[in-house]
Amino acid sequence: MNLLVTETQLDHPTVRRWASLAVRALEESRGRLDAANVFPVADSDTGTNLLLTLRGGLVELDAASGPAPLETLARGALVSARGNSGIILSEFLRGLSSCLADPAAALAPRALADAIVCGATSANDAVASPVEGTILTAARSAGQAALTAAEAGDVAAVLDAACAGSRGALARSAEDLGVLASAGVLDAGAYGFTLVLESLREALVGVARPLEMPELGTAGPTDHAHDPTAAACSGHTGESHGSNGLDGDVEVMFVMHDDRPGDPGGVLRARLSEVGGSVVVVGGDGTWQAHVHTDDPAAAVAVAPGASLRQVCVRHLVAQVTGEATLRGVVAGVVSPGLLLEVARTGAVVLHRTDGPWDATEFARVVEDTGSGKVAVLVRPDAVPAVARAQEVLGADVVTLDAVAVTSDLEVVLALTAAVEGGAASAAAGDLMRAALERSWTITTTADDASHALAAAEPAQAPELVLALWDQDVADAVRTDLQAAAHERWPAAEVVHLDSGVPGHGATVGLTW
Repeated sequence: MNLLVTETQLDHPTVRRWASLAVRALEESRGRLDAANVFPVADSDTGTNLLLTLRGGLVELDAASGPAPLETLARGALVSARGNSGIILSEFLRGLSSCLADPAAALAPRALADAIVCGATSANDAVASPVEGTILTAARSAGQAALTAAEAGDVAAVLDAACAGSRGALARSAEDLGVLASAGVLDAGAYGFTLVLESLREALVGVARPLEMPELGTAGPTDHAHDPTAAACSGHTGESHGSNGLDGDVEVMFVMHDDRPGDPGGVLRARLSEVGGSVVVVGGDGTWQAHVHTDDPAAAVAVAPGASLRQVCVRHLVAQVTGEATLRGVVAGVVSPGLLLEVARTGAVVLHRTDGPWDATEFARVVEDTGSGKVAVLVRPDAVPAVARAQEVLGADVVTLDAVAVTSDLEVVLALTAAVEGGAASAAAGDLMRAALERSWTITTTADDASHALAAAEPAQAPELVLALWDQDVADAVRTDLQAAAHERWPAAEVVHLDSGVPGHGATVGLTW
């Protein structure tokens, strides 16, 4: 049956129906999309990232009843965005919303087509180095096809054309992007985007139809699962890669609030491009979400001086790609930017505190990012109530949280070291880390007093490890003095020096036995 729909409306019920249909479609396809994910990093999470991003938008929509439902959906997706695919999808939604001046007004075919083009353009502009054969190509192809079809004056025809354009780009993705052809798959992000468009069509036209989607797997010669890091970089041109084949050791994401005049998002995008690859910055009106792969997370979180950063999440890419994370089901709250890289390398998902206390929303996000049903959360005592609230938000039937209180970043390091050495599964990580903290001693002092504090320490037995966390203005001679004092008192102990990356002359010294 051919439907003629000359106008439609993106009111609250329609936008909610679209988001609900899209979430359901992504839930059903999540596993296949994760398995087919090879670009820009073969970390098997595209389906998960798209789902969590759009689900966050739906939660925001359900919590609000304002006059701009599409804007609300986009805002919720922006702050919930995960990974390249999720952050790009959130910007598509924001661009779509920005082109619809009056969400309550009747939506004509040309206006709908223009909005799809606007969404695709916004998404493309948000990416520092756009690549063909990805979700960006699918969005652009959808917009071009929608514009052509708009001349017929039929909303259904516009949506049919947009979906066909996106499907066509998906089918060609392996031709456009060599890494996909090598891995024998089509682009997972483009596939997920096409599902979202098909859901929009069903929500606006009111009639479901059988999906005619190309198979994600193609007859390619290579199984990327055998060499995921090689697959991740083989088609990613224009960016440098480390010895592990990735464009950065860790993924850093954060939400930036900056109401200063100018183009804060553009400045942020340019600065992040200097410290890493796979850079995407989306948003506007004072709020941006940023994504970068980098070997220097401390530099990444320092690129926006004067702005407020929230949801600063750091994850080890190699662990995601290989599936060989040392620790699973662990969240580490870290204040010192200098420790972000090494803490992430343990396999823990890192939540960095910048200019304010952590809240329950931030903990809920990083807990979801672990993908575990039981999660140990290393936090300061003042953040334990926020972890409890995150437990309420997530639900005890979904995940169990175990808050492990620490007084300093050095205790975070001590606890994680014990968990790594003990090979703790997520179910036992909390108990193992508590036991390690009971067998340790730490003190926070000034650098000049560090050696005196160490001399006054009375551990239960000779320590195996002496750790010192130094602020960045501490002189080398002070570090040398502490090392000499430690070796004089405990000759067999290993002494490890760590840099906090924080300006000043502070020090935290710890012993473990």
